[in-house]
Amino acid sequence: MGAKPSVERPPVIIGPEGRAFGVSAEATACGMVATLTARAAEIRCPEARLLETDVACCRKELGTLLQLLERASPAGVNKKDL
Repeated sequence: MGAKPSVERPPVIIGPEGRAFGVSAEATACGMVATLTARAAEIRCPEARLLETDVACCRKELGTLLQLLERASPAGVNKKDL
């Protein structure tokens, strides 16, 4: 088991266009907002941890989650409501 850092760096998810689209509450407190470029994010919140997203992986995980919800829900999941 690895040691947990004493101070976590606020995560910011960077999308395929090079812009922030997932911003933690800690990063928001530093002035971060979604749609900033990765460079602007680094300037506003230098301690942030910029994480590039894997869109294909996210889509696959969402598909798996939807399948699990469809099996677990008596009424199923209406995908157009998502």
